[in-house]
Amino acid sequence: MNLVGAGPGKQLDKSTAHLPLRSGKSDTRNLHRLHEVRGSGVKLTTPPREAEQPGNPLVMAAVARRDANKETAQDLTSVRQHLNRVIASGSASASDYELYGYLLALSGDRDAAINTLKQGIALNPYSTRLYKRLALTYAHFHDYEQALAAMKQELRMFPEDSYMRGIVHRVESGAVR
Repeated sequence: MNLVGAGPGKQLDKSTAHLPLRSGKSDTRNLHRLHEVRGSGVKLTTPPREAEQPGNPLVMAAVARRDANKETAQDLTSVRQHLNRVIASGSASASDYELYGYLLALSGDRDAAINTLKQGIALNPYSTRLYKRLALTYAHFHDYEQALAAMKQELRMFPEDSYMRGIVHRVESGAVR
């Protein structure tokens, strides 16, 4: 939240300049103070939008996540394009790599999906979600040996993951085929 221009002769109340724009029972006092700021002639501005900062990786990632929920082919293509630019700009966010890998797999681009997820793991070796997405991607493309190898790799990093340990056990015992 940016507070701009208290105006001539008006003082900006520093005690309310840091208030977040949230609502809820615990924020009642803050909302009353925010109302006082609005009534004082201080202009509240909104965060930058995509059109105002088209190259900002954080804005592009947020737009991609918003569009990912629409689930139309055009929107998913747009999401892939945004995430491609986000990752190319140097993003190290595990969630960016996970979503991009998932969308590449959905589009049928096996190699790009797997490479993207492996890049994400190299940057975020402690992200369980990336290992699991990699295993699911291999399984999606019917490469069950590599899926099992990815699950075992996740277990080496996170031996306390009882859910993954159970899946690996069932696969190795032949219960899942």
